[in-house]
Amino acid sequence: MKPNGKIIILCVVNRGNNPEIWIPNENSEEKVLFDKLWNEADKNDLSNIQRYENNERRYFEYLEKYNFKNISVDVLAVLPYAPDSFNATEEMATEQINENRLSEICSVKKAQRLAPNALTDDEYNQLLSMINCRYDTRLEQYKKGEKLWDYCVSTVLAISGVKEA
Repeated sequence: MKPNGKIIILCVVNRGNNPEIWIPNENSEEKVLFDKLWNEADKNDLSNIQRYENNERRYFEYLEKYNFKNISVDVLAVLPYAPDSFNATEEMATEQINENRLSEICSVKKAQRLAPNALTDDEYNQLLSMINCRYDTRLEQYKKGEKLWDYCVSTVLAISGVKEA
């Protein structure tokens, strides 16, 4: 980077009682198939999963190490998922739950393209069916008034610095 050039790093940090709610729960057949698929997909050269460090605290160390000055951080917190919240309408809650469903289904489809032989056709279809069943169940729980109080807070960090001359 040129001297006095400015760098800006945007980083999303998820927090909540289940920050990656779209990933299947542990100790389930769904999780076994999900992990089997993604473990193979990670081996594909086109996959960027786990190639880059995902520790926001290290960014500050790197900026200092490479002679950046005036390092600052700005934060924006967003609550993208809290279907049981009083201020979430039924339409909003349904959209939030279905957005997480779509995220998981898209993740599985991407992994399947990266590792087409990781699962049999039956396993792949079974995984998609289990995902849909889990989200159908969550929607039914919501409609019955069962509060799970699952939520996620996404914090966007804008880290900036200026390269020393």
